[in-house]
Amino acid sequence: MKEPNVSFNHLKSIPPELGDGEDLEKLDCSGNLGLTELPFELSNLKQVSFLDVSANQLSSIPTCVPRMSNLRWLDISNNNLNDLPQDIDRLEEMQVFLLYKSRMTTFRTPCLT
Repeated sequence: MKEPNVSFNHLKSIPPELGDGEDLEKLDCSGNLGLTELPFELSNLKQVSFLDVSANQLSSIPTCVPRMSNLRWLDISNNNLNDLPQDIDRLEEMQVFLLYKSRMTTFRTPCLT
């Protein structure tokens, strides 16, 4: 399985075992409204280039996200984000970063390099 789509369900959590999917390229967890975090084990997904976690209840960018070294497209819009983590600039391959409808009041420009 390379592109699991678990969007628009009623998930409150993502199984940590999903982090064992070495060949995973795309992960869509959007629209689960009860989802408040992602398991750290997703840090193992080094081939993921597309991650959509929009329309959930995330209050911060999950720790696993900056560790997805191949990530090019991230949609974390429509969550409860207040800030970006310091290590967000680790995502050197990032091309698209969607962050609309969040609760952020400031935005650090170093993550735009």
